[in-house]
Amino acid sequence: MNKYLKYFLVVLLTLVLITIFTPIFGIVYVNLFGNLGGGMDSLNWGNFWNILVGLFISYVLFIPLIVAVFVIKSIKYFLILALVGLPLLFIILSSNLLTGIQLVLPFIGIALVGWLIGEGILLAYNKLKK
Repeated sequence: MNKYLKYFLVVLLTLVLITIFTPIFGIVYVNLFGNLGGGMDSLNWGNFWNILVGLFISYVLFIPLIVAVFVIKSIKYFLILALVGLPLLFIILSSNLLTGIQLVLPFIGIALVGWLIGEGILLAYNKLKK
């Protein structure tokens, strides 16, 4: 298989997974932690914010998972740090420092879960391959 086609299919797989699981994670977030509407409820934007949180949760979960499984080891950790760390750093810098850190800590945990699932898939694949 052409390597560019392989990379395109990996990016497409990531985008499909993020798109499919965004509303699911948004609904789970609302059921666990309540509606995120805030002052925007008068504009009926509550669902928008919940979907946005679901989008970020699915992004933070699936990027480390896909990178851990499909990317070579020499650049794997740099890519995870760049693709997940920069949006998290943006959240910290765009809000109050203490509030930003409180917002980012659950997302770091979700990213670690995605990375561990990806490493587990890679370990199982390597064991089965031998």
